[in-house]
Amino acid sequence: MQYSNTRLKILDLHSRQEDSLTMNEITNPVELAQHNLDEADRQLRKAQADLALGDIDENRLRQFEKLRDICAEDFHRVVREN
Repeated sequence: MQYSNTRLKILDLHSRQEDSLTMNEITNPVELAQHNLDEADRQLRKAQADLALGDIDENRLRQFEKLRDICAEDFHRVVREN
């Protein structure tokens, strides 16, 4: 799987509203990939807490785990290429 380092975005409207750093403000591909990975980590931690509260199920948690894995792969790829 190859993801464009300038196009990979995490689609979480709530966090995007809270986050003052927009994708348009990041021009360095490594910074963008790091930002995406940090956001995926944040969302995964929230999902783990939500699972413990019974607000989401295991399938939804696995989606966040997969998202985090994709972001980690992308970050490592971008670091290698830059």
